[in-house]
Amino acid sequence: MTDRLSPEREAEIAARAEAATPGPWEEHPKYGSHFFAYLGGSYLRGVGTLNFGEGDGADADRALTVNAQTDITALLAELAAVRAERDQAHDDMIGANLARWEEEQDNARLRLALKSAQRGRRQMRARVAELEAELAKYVGQEPTIAEEMAYLSRCLDAVHEVCDDAEKQATRWENPLPVPEWVARVRAAADGLEPRRSYPPALPWAQLMDDEDLHEFLNDIASAAVRRWQWQPDEVPDREVLRFVEEACSTWRAIAEAQHAHNTAPGPDAEDGAAQ
Repeated sequence: MTDRLSPEREAEIAARAEAATPGPWEEHPKYGSHFFAYLGGSYLRGVGTLNFGEGDGADADRALTVNAQTDITALLAELAAVRAERDQAHDDMIGANLARWEEEQDNARLRLALKSAQRGRRQMRARVAELEAELAKYVGQEPTIAEEMAYLSRCLDAVHEVCDDAEKQATRWENPLPVPEWVARVRAAADGLEPRRSYPPALPWAQLMDDEDLHEFLNDIASAAVRRWQWQPDEVPDREVLRFVEEACSTWRAIAEAQHAHNTAPGPDAEDGAAQ
């Protein structure tokens, strides 16, 4: 027989083995020659007279028959155990393959993240190089103190002229008008006599940044300051933390001013327009 054992046939075999007298069957001459019975219970359970004849074949038939119920029951139990182990191994293999697939997916995501980070780093380096090149155009061309003072003086003179014009406009009539209140306050402020109500911004150059640069600048400031809590307070002195913060400010100030200078620089047609 070459056909595989179907579930139906297996069930038939199991039903016959379960319904039969338990084994092994043993010869019990008390009830007659060749009488077999099950002697392992609380009482004798007879099977019947089984005459297998004489010879080697008869002995083999006898051994097969009297142990059939026990052997079939054991084989069916072993078959069930083997199937359970097979099913468990199959589940384990599926679980291992799923875990490997998930690991491969994680590795793929990590590779994509790494490529993105490397691309972002290259773009940042290119951006820094661009800003450094732009900054180099203006290094050494900063106005001197004398030039700045002269510029401030011209600004103050212009403010005084505006105040003078306002006074003249108010008093040129036959019935002079009141001089606007703002004139006195503006003149006092230009002369440095108006009391300061607040201090100027500590980081005015930070206002020159676009949103992305400002976000990165604040991240660097936070990273520099948080060093104080990353270790024991005694391991990083306060002045060392202050140095980290100042370095971050210095770096980003250069970037902000270079970007602002680039954004406000005259275009290529500026000179032609001025000449016309």
